[in-house]
Amino acid sequence: GGSLDIDYCLFGGTELHSWAGCPSDFLSTLHGLITFAHCSGHPPPEEINERFDRLQRFDTMSWAARSPQPASAQVRYSLGQAWKGAIEIYGRRVLAEQYPDVQAVSGDLIEATLFHLRQIDHRDTHFKGIVWPVFVVGAEAQTAEQREAILAIFGHLIDLFHISLLDIAIAQLKRIWVHPTPYPPGSSWIHEIWERNEGLLLL
Repeated sequence: GGSLDIDYCLFGGTELHSWAGCPSDFLSTLHGLITFAHCSGHPPPEEINERFDRLQRFDTMSWAARSPQPASAQVRYSLGQAWKGAIEIYGRRVLAEQYPDVQAVSGDLIEATLFHLRQIDHRDTHFKGIVWPVFVVGAEAQTAEQREAILAIFGHLIDLFHISLLDIAIAQLKRIWVHPTPYPPGSSWIHEIWERNEGLLLL
């Protein structure tokens, strides 16, 4: 559709100017999901489902194979899969208030996305592209092992970037992890951060 073409024009350059980043198609999908969450009218559920279907249909392996550095194809595949999983998680959580039917996030999705994050070595140039996905997956981490893995990744990110924003992100995650009860239907850790007026790593 026309809106998808416009999204590509807006976000295609983002990928071109940072080859270590995620596919531009993912950015346009994320933009669309965020727009749905904040618009006054409620788009039909079919339009929401089409965005998630489009995300799932994206061929991350083919995208990775088109890397400017062919030897990086495998790590780019993991980068793409990490972004794909994180965008699905974020999209389902951010739309929970308007569309309760899409808010469920499976344990398999969390585990698979974390698996791909862990495949990207902290010494690899692509590692700098995982800040947002690791925060989103971290907010969903349920087990001690998952949370330890997230903190280990953040430790390497802090060594790489040396910015206080990452320390704040860790503090946010630890607060989410000790939340005493499950979030009520239509709410999530995203809404809690919004209520505190903390944008941080959320878009």
